[in-house]
Amino acid sequence: MRRSHFALAATLAAFTGCSHPSASGDATSSRNAPNSRRLAFSYEATLKEAPAGASELQVWVPAPQNIAGLQQVESENLVVVNRPDARVQLVAPAGGPNRWWHVSIPSPRSGDRLVASIEVTRHEQRSPSFRGAGKQALTNEERAALTSELGPYELVPVGGRMGEIASSVASDEKNQLNIARRYYNYVLERMRYSKDGTGWGRGDTLWACDSGFGNCTDFHSMFMSLTKSQGIPARFHMGFPIPEARGEGKVGGYHCWAEFYLAGTGWVPVDISEADKYPDLAEYYFGNLTEDRISFVTGRDLDLTPRPAAGRLNFLIYPHAELDGKTITLERAFAYRDA
Repeated sequence: MRRSHFALAATLAAFTGCSHPSASGDATSSRNAPNSRRLAFSYEATLKEAPAGASELQVWVPAPQNIAGLQQVESENLVVVNRPDARVQLVAPAGGPNRWWHVSIPSPRSGDRLVASIEVTRHEQRSPSFRGAGKQALTNEERAALTSELGPYELVPVGGRMGEIASSVASDEKNQLNIARRYYNYVLERMRYSKDGTGWGRGDTLWACDSGFGNCTDFHSMFMSLTKSQGIPARFHMGFPIPEARGEGKVGGYHCWAEFYLAGTGWVPVDISEADKYPDLAEYYFGNLTEDRISFVTGRDLDLTPRPAAGRLNFLIYPHAELDGKTITLERAFAYRDA
C-alpha cells in the first residue's frame, strides 16, 4: 500500500535532509507537492445463501469520507443488483465525519448482491512543521471539544494498567510530541504484525499488550490507550489500503491507522503497523501517510441509525448484516482502479 519503500525512504530524505521532523527540528519548507491519486473503488457484498422464509435482510455499509485537503469523494452510488424492491439510504449525521448506507431487502434471496461504486481523490498526508510543537497545553475549549478523543473505547482502556505503562515510558518527558513518539516507539518495539491464531483484529488493547502481536487494529489500540492515558487526544481511522502499483486489481481487506492531537498544531497521523512491516519507513510513518489508501470511518463504539439489533458496533468497515435481526456474515470483495 505504499510506493517502493526504498524510493519512499529516499523521497523522505530529500524532503527532510534525513532528519525527521521533531520537537527540536522541522522539515524544509521547500518540499515538493504531496502525491495524489484518483481512484475508482468497488465494494461488493453478497448473501451466499438465504434460508427459506427469511423476511428481511438489513445491511450497514460504510461510505467514504470527505476530508478537507486530504480526500474528496467525487462520486458514490450503492445498488442492490436486480432487486428494485430494495431500499437504500445514505445516512449522514450532522456534525460527524462518518456516513453509511443502510440497505433493506425484503424476502432476501440467495445471491442477493450489493455493489458500491466509489470514486475519490486521495492526497498524501504530510505533517506540518513540528518546530516547537508539543509545548502547549490543551485549552479548556479544546478539552471540551475533544472529550471523546480523550476518553476510552470499550476495548481501548484509559488509565489503570495502561496508565501505569504510559507513565513509566514517558516518566521524564514533558513535551507532548516527544511523549507521543515514545509511545509510537514502544508499540513498534513491543508489537509484531501477525495474524496467527485467534484474538487479533478486535482492537483489544489489553489483549495486544499481553500477546505482543496482532494486526493494525491492535497496534493502534495500544497506542491510543497510552496517549489518552497521558492526556493526549487520539482517534482511530479505518479504510482500505490501495496497492502502490498504478493500474487496477483486488484489495484483500481493510487497513487502519491513528492520529494524535497537539495543541497549536492539530492532528498528527501515525501508521505503526506499516512501520513494523517496513522498518526503513518508521520515521516517515510518524507524522505522514502515503496516498495509497481510502478513508471510510473515524472512531470506535459506533452507534448507527437505524440501530442494528446488535447494538453499538466495535467498528464498521466490512458490511454489518442482520437477517431477521440475527447477525450474519456476507461474502465480500473489493477492487480498485486508478482513474
